[in-house]
Amino acid sequence: MSIGEDEIEKIGIKESAGYKNLIAIRDYTQSTRTMFRDLQKDNELYKNQVRQLNIALEGLRKQIIELQIKSYGGGSTS
Repeated sequence: MSIGEDEIEKIGIKESAGYKNLIAIRDYTQSTRTMFRDLQKDNELYKNQVRQLNIALEGLRKQIIELQIKSYGGGSTS
């Protein structure tokens, strides 16, 4: 059951501290929910960047290993 604005004004609770606290809580939860969703999006972007950097790093590791094999395995040991 929902109380309309007219009924709230009629019974005089619109200016009460309790009503104002409820409105403040509602507004706070809405803003924090929005901020949380934005942070989730940012976090997902950062996760993707870390994944891409790990792929690039793994490619560089493979190149270093190949270069080490070429430089140490090319000549005779006698």
